[in-house]
Amino acid sequence: KSANYFKYNAIVYIDLKLINFNKAAYSFKYLFTYFIYKITNIYEITLILFEFILLFMRFFL
Repeated sequence: KSANYFKYNAIVYIDLKLINFNKAAYSFKYLFTYFIYKITNIYEITLILFEFILLFMRFFL
């Protein structure tokens, strides 16, 4: 009985480890995509600001 119990516990333990690993990989992927989205957002904002600066320069110079 004890050997069977140990085997079952080992399988469940490995299962939980895999589930946690998948969760970690998923959250990492989500963080990575969120990071890229933020970078592209910052890039677009800087482009818009740069265009505004060019417009102001065109008006004032």
